[in-house]
Amino acid sequence: MIKRIVLEGTKKEVEIIGAENLTLAGIRAIEALNANGILEEIEANGEIEVSENDEYIELNNYEYRYFNSYDEAEEAAIQWNIEVLKDCCGLNDNLINIAEINGFIRTDWFEEYWTEYHERLFYDEDIEYIATEEQMEQLEQGNVTEEEIRENYFISLQESIKGQEIEEYKIQFGDEEFQRVLIEENLIDLEELAKYCVDVDGVAHALASYDGEEIEHEGMYLYRVN
Repeated sequence: MIKRIVLEGTKKEVEIIGAENLTLAGIRAIEALNANGILEEIEANGEIEVSENDEYIELNNYEYRYFNSYDEAEEAAIQWNIEVLKDCCGLNDNLINIAEINGFIRTDWFEEYWTEYHERLFYDEDIEYIATEEQMEQLEQGNVTEEEIRENYFISLQESIKGQEIEEYKIQFGDEEFQRVLIEENLIDLEELAKYCVDVDGVAHALASYDGEEIEHEGMYLYRVN
């Protein structure tokens, strides 16, 4: 337990009020803040009043969230991004485009959609519409059956968009409908997209809501939230 601490920069000794209630992680958090010179701006009249709750520590109304490793902080940032993305307002055109480029969108839904659509055409369209002139002649001559013509028609439709099911859906129904389906059918792998966001923006962007800064010392990571 620490009751007093010498500030790293000024070498001034200050009293830690409430130190007796700190966990070991809370003490490490204070040491990390001191090592980074932050306690100097926090202390008031030689005192720092501290309280700790779960993974949060508050010092004279400066509140930080702390983690015992970068992996823990990164996982928390990923989970934060997932919650933001679950809100439809979090999925903008840019993120949807990123998800599509990086393969974070489930393709099976679109594959199944086009298979069912083409099957309906297979059964519902008049044979005169789907058969070529040559096929109609062969049909009249008994060299091919209607079922064979329909089956070939179905295969040709499937082959025409193979690997392009998502793009074809966007062409046929537009971007607005495409985005609606992505959200309503949960077709985006939000965890992978969230990991991408953390890789690009950094952990502090998600966790340090106050200033976007990361504080690190001897494996302890802190992020100011208030």
